[in-house]
Amino acid sequence: MKKALIVILTLLVATFAFAEFSVNHNATLIPQKASTLSGGVQAINLGTWNLEYTQGLKGTNLHVKASYGFRTTRVQGFVRHCILEWNGIDMGFGYGGEVEFRPGNFEIKPLASWNMSYNFNNDVDFYGGFIGGVAFGSNTWSGVYLDIPIGAYYGTQIDIASNLELYMEIQTGILDYAGGAYIGVNYYLSKGLQIEKATKQ
Repeated sequence: MKKALIVILTLLVATFAFAEFSVNHNATLIPQKASTLSGGVQAINLGTWNLEYTQGLKGTNLHVKASYGFRTTRVQGFVRHCILEWNGIDMGFGYGGEVEFRPGNFEIKPLASWNMSYNFNNDVDFYGGFIGGVAFGSNTWSGVYLDIPIGAYYGTQIDIASNLELYMEIQTGILDYAGGAYIGVNYYLSKGLQIEKATKQ
């Protein structure tokens, strides 16, 4: 596990960080009625901070998150599902949207994602996938614009206490998407709930 941590931390430090949000989602859902509160920051320049609330529903996780950095505020809502498990790998998809505000700029992004996760052992999960959508916006420099951002992400979630996980994530831009790196924590709000994820509700 120490070798895996060293590799992930090295990649985080080596990554140019301009991503907007940490994805921080794996295909394995938290259980129904469980909830988490997450906080994270860009791993290199600490320029963007994220706060996220996740609610476990029947066969679904609902995510609401906010981000602030570089005079820009973003709000995102996302719904995720796990659809199958194959050879210990969970696979899932998600959909939602994001709104971005900054002086002279406004943007709306419908989003969708596909991801996979693998429970390496009782304390470590690896996850990764693709996220993309359509960005409609306007700004004072170029007027109205349309982009199709697509990116890949990969990371790990490591249990560090009974109700606390550390996450580390790297994002890679494929098309009109800013890559970057994030680090943060997930705190399970349900008192006494051990970190136990469930693909079936």
